[in-house]
Amino acid sequence: MFLVLFSCRKQIDFQLPTQTQSLVVNSNLCADSFISFTLKYTQAINDNTKPLLENNAIIEIFTKDTLLLETIPMGSNGHYLSVNTKAQASLFYLVKISLPGKVYWMGDSVPSPSQSKILKTDSIIFQGKENFFRINYQLKDLQNGLDYYGIKMKHYCELYTLKPNGDKDTTLIEEWIDVETIDPILTEDQNNKFSKKHLLFSDKYFNGSPIIFNFGTGALANSISKKTKSIVIYMEHYTRQAYDYYSTLNEHIFYQNDPFSQPTLVKGNINGAYGSFTGKNVHNDSLIFKY
Repeated sequence: MFLVLFSCRKQIDFQLPTQTQSLVVNSNLCADSFISFTLKYTQAINDNTKPLLENNAIIEIFTKDTLLLETIPMGSNGHYLSVNTKAQASLFYLVKISLPGKVYWMGDSVPSPSQSKILKTDSIIFQGKENFFRINYQLKDLQNGLDYYGIKMKHYCELYTLKPNGDKDTTLIEEWIDVETIDPILTEDQNNKFSKKHLLFSDKYFNGSPIIFNFGTGALANSISKKTKSIVIYMEHYTRQAYDYYSTLNEHIFYQNDPFSQPTLVKGNINGAYGSFTGKNVHNDSLIFKY
């Protein structure tokens, strides 16, 4: 008896439709910071060249009553930065981006600062992990209405390597790390399944009241080759538009390498363009480790 195996392969030439490039706006509307923009254009999925930058825009910043605050002229490498205008808490900003034959409008406010602080830290066993660094944190939510928040943590450590001559070479490494928790305040939001490095939550269950919760990390390094130098905790207060944008952006990034998933619609707030112009107010605490 003979067993014969046949294999056939069919090549299908798939023609992607030509699409008009759309403007993509990345902005920074953060309290006490100059207002910045980066302007690029979308490109086809099979286009591996660098994104096309937009350097010929005129960007105007207004108050909510359309009082002109500043005009930002043409940028460099797609970047634009206000010179005189720093975003202020509790104020609304309206922006007009003018290009030949096209105008884009967008606007958002800057939230008030969050009143938050670290109460204490300790080392525990957490879900089988020894030396888990736990942070006990307090957030005072004093605003009326629903508010939105986010937590991030950046880890700074030194990596030590030996040179052939016996000298020690030191490299500083910084990285965003997972925010690990089982606290109901931080696990209630279903959007957090898409990113462990950026936890989102609202004051739905503690509106107008102070709340204490716990989170931490098992990523601390302490060995002869690697040592943690510091951790910076970012507590960010968002507008509703910013919360919607970051929620859908995290979901989009989570599924971007899955060819069988449905595309996620990222909720920007710029009519006719991608990206967002959304406000946030950031409070950070630094924990310094000494050995």
